[in-house]
Parts: sequence; structure tokens; C-alpha cells
Amino acid sequence: MARNHIFPANNRHVHILANELFFLIKKFTIGVELFLGSMNCSCAGFFLLSISMVIPVIVLYYVIKVAVKNAIKELKNERIL
Repeated sequence: MARNHIFPANNRHVHILANELFFLIKKFTIGVELFLGSMNCSCAGFFLLSISMVIPVIVLYYVIKVAVKNAIKELKNERIL
């Protein structure tokens, strides 16, 4: 049966992608919290300033890239894609 759409009618792919994104973002935020907890206030302020401008964009790109890659791999294993 030929598919006219990229994704099947059910929303399983949305749940897989959302779960991958959630766990990757959770791992990243826990790591940042542990790192900042070991710094003094002035250094932490400078570090937070740099994080708030540049790093989230870069990290978000890689988080989404890995999540989409894992979701596609999982969907291929389930023979949905």
C-alpha cells in the first residue's frame, strides 16, 4: 500500500520524538546545574551570561538532531517509516 503522507495516520512518531527530546534536555539541564553548583558567584554570573546568549542555540540544535535521528531509527525498527 503506497503512502501519500510522510507519517502514518496515528501519532506514534510524535510521542517518540517528544520522549527523546524530553530525556535529552533533562540530561543537559542536570549537567549544567551540577556544574554551576561548584562555582563561585562572579564566575557563575559570567558563565550564565555566555550560556544565555550562545550555548542554548547550539545545544538545542544538537538535541533536536539527536532526537530526530533516534526517533527515525525507532520508527524504522517498528516498520512505520
